[in-house]
Amino acid sequence: MRSTPQTGGGLTAWLARLGGPGLLLYAVADGSFVPMPPGGADLPTLLLAAAHPAAWGYYALMATLGSLAGGLLAYQTAAAAGAERVAAKAGPARIAAMRRRGWPAVLVGAILPTPFPYKLVPLAAGAAKLPRGQFLAALALGRGLRFSLAAYVGARFGGDALDFLRGAWGTPALLIGAGAAAAAAVVWALRRHRRR
Repeated sequence: MRSTPQTGGGLTAWLARLGGPGLLLYAVADGSFVPMPPGGADLPTLLLAAAHPAAWGYYALMATLGSLAGGLLAYQTAAAAGAERVAAKAGPARIAAMRRRGWPAVLVGAILPTPFPYKLVPLAAGAAKLPRGQFLAALALGRGLRFSLAAYVGARFGGDALDFLRGAWGTPALLIGAGAAAAAAVVWALRRHRRR
């Protein structure tokens, strides 16, 4: 039996009242360099989809669009600031890795669950001068998959999904991480095949 999620108070209750537009704004902040509570936009996406299961696709879209806007803001800021200034935050090794790996690094970084430091992905991509179109395409695919999964789980399992995540966050993180690793392996194999 599907239970109704208990949203409690504070930020989550505020988001529930604002619905999709509130989620979009939250995801903009979460996708940029603004400090946000742990779990990012995944939890609000899951909660809103659990409260309104028929609209799970809408909530996934709002979270994805917001995250894209926030990521683009961080990317543009880092591109304007330059690698030297961003290296203090993102680290020179991360920027160098972004230059070597390109859009697949953005894709994998956009999918990986917390505690992976997602906010450093758009900063490193901007500082590395990754082409904006490649950055946005990889970010849209990765964040779209991530938020679609969160919204679907919320719609399908309701409050039970939230209880499961509270009690066993390691299992979903492992599944998302395995999916990201599989995606990275496919990208690596395709790139290797093209070089031949």
